[in-house]
Amino acid sequence: MMVVRAILLLSLNVALWFPPSATAFSSSTPPPPRPAPLALSLLSSSSSRSGIITTTRAVQQQQQQRQQHSPYCSTITTAATTTTTTTTTTALSLWSNNNGDEEITDWPTRWKCCFPYLLPIVDGDGLFGQYIYQRIPPLGFLDDLLTQPLVQLFANVPFSGLLLFVALTLGTRFNFDMPRAVRFNAQQAALIDVLLIVPELIGSGFEEGDVPRSLAEPCTNLVYYAYMSAVWYSCYSNLKRGQRPTGIPYVSAYAEVMVGPL
Repeated sequence: MMVVRAILLLSLNVALWFPPSATAFSSSTPPPPRPAPLALSLLSSSSSRSGIITTTRAVQQQQQQRQQHSPYCSTITTAATTTTTTTTTTALSLWSNNNGDEEITDWPTRWKCCFPYLLPIVDGDGLFGQYIYQRIPPLGFLDDLLTQPLVQLFANVPFSGLLLFVALTLGTRFNFDMPRAVRFNAQQAALIDVLLIVPELIGSGFEEGDVPRSLAEPCTNLVYYAYMSAVWYSCYSNLKRGQRPTGIPYVSAYAEVMVGPL
């Protein structure tokens, strides 16, 4: 099931980042060759080449003389350069993570931002938390009380995990009526859930008795600590700080791209 989610996410990104070319379906015949530019034909002869170089130097000298005699030329050039730099900076800032400090003011939106992280919690609880719950009985009791009912609910409803994954990735991506913080957390929770496929596939390649517990337990606990730390950090940033959790390496940056500038 998790492999199907990864394939859906990969196909969505390929379709959005690499749209089909309009000329690919227009005609199978190649376009006629374009005539050579006039500049190339002029440069082919050595006599015209020296004339072009002389003309270019003369134009450059005239421009330098105009800048020396007119103080407005340098001002206009500086203003044009500043405008271009400002436009480029503004365009890049739309896709950067510098907007992660924006505050989430209302509490309903903060709780909505935390809801998508139920998906990685439910998917990874039974696979990677079993040894920790055995070592620490109070945590096992809290898991049986809070998390296991959700796990059983997802297990009893067919394709519930896949439907929730599609709702988080496709249902929130272009829904601009939804707050941007909620869409960002939905994409980030889906990415954390997809990352759990790697250790799951590695573990499925071994039978239960092939790997000794002295090796399986620390590896499983490491995965549990990693993804639960990301989940708890995201929930803490949403609820306590009221800010989008943009501090997860690579995952937050890719979630930012998935959401887009709007």
